[in-house]
Amino acid sequence: GSPAVVTAHAPHDAPAPREAVGVVGDVAADEIVAEGLYHPFAPRFDDAGRLWVTCAGTGEIGVVDAGTGRFEAVARVDAYARALALVGRWAVVGASGARERDSFDHYPCGQRAKAQGRRPFHGLLVIDTETGQVAHHLELQGNQREVMGITVLPGVQRPVLYRPDSD
Repeated sequence: GSPAVVTAHAPHDAPAPREAVGVVGDVAADEIVAEGLYHPFAPRFDDAGRLWVTCAGTGEIGVVDAGTGRFEAVARVDAYARALALVGRWAVVGASGARERDSFDHYPCGQRAKAQGRRPFHGLLVIDTETGQVAHHLELQGNQREVMGITVLPGVQRPVLYRPDSD
């Protein structure tokens, strides 16, 4: 299929800004449906037809009302929340860790973590979309610092991850 909704850090061709100027666009209508978001990512529709996005810079996960352009945060985490998958009432959120050259201190999510003496969370979070509470988390460690996408495998109980160079 074709994408229905897209996100961008800014409504124009420019380097990723460090302020809230991100947009959500309706591809078919060729129009911006929400703006003023802080690095929006991962637009997804839930079973009720609501449009969810992550705002990585603020660590917020929420719903966009395409009619009004309003973003309503349902949850806020101390993480650069980039990836999103929806499973019933659960939001599985992938959070990228701070890179060596970018500690995320200039983003609200990084400032909150720093104020608590921590680095932004890096891993997966399972959030209850009805309460906004983190129900589960899996912290990732090692050299890989980016979580760009998540795929849920319904019915799979013990997935296995192999390195590309393994037998």
